[in-house]
Amino acid sequence: MFALSLVRPRFSGLQRQFLLLIVSVYLLTGAVALALFAWGIHGVIRQLGEEFAIQYALRQKDRLLVPIQRELALSRHLADSPLLKRWARDEEDPALKAAALAELVDILPALKDGDSWLTSEPAYDAPYGECSVQRSHRGHGPRHIH
Repeated sequence: MFALSLVRPRFSGLQRQFLLLIVSVYLLTGAVALALFAWGIHGVIRQLGEEFAIQYALRQKDRLLVPIQRELALSRHLADSPLLKRWARDEEDPALKAAALAELVDILPALKDGDSWLTSEPAYDAPYGECSVQRSHRGHGPRHIH
């Protein structure tokens, strides 16, 4: 018993309350710091995600827009071709027809699907009034011409 009476409790009274207060302040500060860190990280992740989505959408738009613009430029070139306009005015001229079809065949490789459709109003002899030039499967000359 003598040994027990000489041993004092390790922390007692005011010292114990002070240590509990310090530990609780550290824990509270750590929790607030962790919450602020998580909030900041969440904002950064959201901002990076939005920027990535915008860049991805713009890249996809450009990827899709370039072939469309190329096809549109080729179509405008065909629509503005003086040779094709002369041939549309005089479809019966074999020299104009041969030159116009040669121009169409030259442009076919630049078109994505390899097809060119030329329509003129008075073409009653062709089905639906079209003149179609398509590449052959091997890419050598037209497959069929109406």
